[in-house]
Amino acid sequence: MSQYWSKLLKGSSRRELKHHTTFQLGYGTGPEVVKTLPTAMINSEDFTFANVLKAAWAYVLARHLATNDIVFGSLVHGRSQAGSQDVFGACINIIPYRIIFEQNWTARDLLTAVAAQQLASTPFKSMGGQSIIRNCTNWIKWSFFSSVIIHQNFEHRSLRGRTVDFDSADLSTGDVDDVQVYVISTPGEDGMEILLSFKDQVVPQALAERMASDLSESITRLYTKMGAKLMAPMAPRETYDMLALLPLPEEKRSSVSPTSEQLTTLAKCSADLRTALGAAWCDVLSTQEIPCDNSTESLFDLGGDASSAGQLAAHLQRRSYRVRIEEVVEHPSWFELLLCLSQPQRGVKANE
Repeated sequence: MSQYWSKLLKGSSRRELKHHTTFQLGYGTGPEVVKTLPTAMINSEDFTFANVLKAAWAYVLARHLATNDIVFGSLVHGRSQAGSQDVFGACINIIPYRIIFEQNWTARDLLTAVAAQQLASTPFKSMGGQSIIRNCTNWIKWSFFSSVIIHQNFEHRSLRGRTVDFDSADLSTGDVDDVQVYVISTPGEDGMEILLSFKDQVVPQALAERMASDLSESITRLYTKMGAKLMAPMAPRETYDMLALLPLPEEKRSSVSPTSEQLTTLAKCSADLRTALGAAWCDVLSTQEIPCDNSTESLFDLGGDASSAGQLAAHLQRRSYRVRIEEVVEHPSWFELLLCLSQPQRGVKANE
């Protein structure tokens, strides 16, 4: 199973909308843009709407990123394996799509490539997205797919205003993630609704609107002009009309180091707290080395990911310390976590 994904993703990159140098959660929803495509415009005997949506999104990303090599995630139901229909509960998973545009491709060529990849990946889609990234790519281990497509075949309640309850989040299904934009399609009375839901502070509203419009126009073009040649995303930038708008640069952050006052506070931390945090730290990172108080390396610098953050919080909760996943993400280094837990309102025993 891993062999298939390793071959597919060999030499790939995450293709971010905005540069990130560490794992970041979105504590609020950024721009959300909705486009509705009339049912009469999205009829095809050869390709499903899900495949057209993926092809159109790959094309939009290729042009905005000025590259011919695109990777994004897609939500799958995960019940294609034998016996999976007897499994109780959700089996959803996020798997990658990688589209490498070729010179002189037509719209039909792009759609055929997407459909072929969907068919080829079907036997392997039970492997978790996090496992694929960690074991089948050379991406940074905390990475998620920057964009994820969710296609629904039935009318459903609106997913706008997406928020995450970190206390009840299921790390295995991507509830806690670093996805920068979800592209969600839902059939409705007036046609197919396409929602682009961006993570907070990833792209400005104007760029979100432009990407949504480009996606809508690309879907229409794929349906109506399947024989037309695509504008080559791999051509030199000066030869085509859409500039490379992505990825946006990351805001520069000053390095976080403990002050002398903080080091004094840390020196007074209880032995029980140090033991609890040390055991959790070593377990989730599979190490025997506990950092010193002035260490600035974060959980993510050392190979941790969202699952590691959740496991660390769970370790401490079992020791009756009050800490949530987002606190681990906000304070990812040893000294920051120790300082956070030493504060009365956060680090006291839950039964006191």
